[in-house]
Amino acid sequence: MKALLQGSYLSKLSLVNHNFTDKSFELLGKFVGSNSCLEELDISYASGLKPVDYMPFFEALSQNKNIKSLNLSWCNFIEDQKIAKLRKNAP
Repeated sequence: MKALLQGSYLSKLSLVNHNFTDKSFELLGKFVGSNSCLEELDISYASGLKPVDYMPFFEALSQNKNIKSLNLSWCNFIEDQKIAKLRKNAP
């Protein structure tokens, strides 16, 4: 994951069925927020995620205006008030 932060020009990233740790999800958030080339991200079927990990990721994701495709299906996100608010305000 750390390699992603070092000048990556990836336009598509698939981490399907990845077992995230809090640190690896934090690094993914930093990558997503800082990468201007990334257009497609698939983290479907992700596991290991806790509600406390979601907000920094979604905040970073909101900084990336180039994402055209985002697959979060079957991630088992637990809905909390902050996530519900983001969902409500999403375009």
